Amino acid sequence: MMDKKQLRKEIAAKKAALTPAARLAEEAAIWAAVESLDGFAKASAVLLYCSLPDEVSTGDFIRKWHHQKRIILPLVSGDTLLLKEYVPERTHPGYKSIIEPDEDLPDIDPAVIDLAIIPGVAFDRKGLRLGRGKGFYDRLLPALACPTLGVAYRCQLLEALPSDPWDRKVSLVITAD
Repeated sequence: MMDKKQLRKEIAAKKAALTPAARLAEEAAIWAAVESLDGFAKASAVLLYCSLPDEVSTGDFIRKWHHQKRIILPLVSGDTLLLKEYVPERTHPGYKSIIEPDEDLPDIDPAVIDLAIIPGVAFDRKGLRLGRGKGFYDRLLPALACPTLGVAYRCQLLEALPSDPWDRKVSLVITAD
């Protein structure tokens, strides 16, 4: 099995090869699948992420749902992710220019989150995720008692991934299929 660094490069190339139309079509199918889940319907507090340009886009989904659900977003603080409630006018470009909630917003206890939607570079069919290598979500996932969803383009879903003891799985991976 290939190493994580090489796998990240290969997945990046596959994502870069997606046409804008293909990306939009996959994203529409992914978010429709998320919205059809009973766990999403029942969730009042949902952890999301603000996407980087090569990730499944979350911006429209966050804007669509923030009036009906409590949307929680991560804020990078050192080696950790602090959780803050999404307030549209209280965000700024933060770590790697990712849109983050303002630091002075109150921290959110992970126990209040009903569903977490987690990014990844790649996922396998058992829910193992490959992140960008900093371990932010591997440290956060054990604190979450709720179901966790990985969202990914088809090219990001693999049969198996290399893993280390600290790597954490998500409960379910949602793709356009």
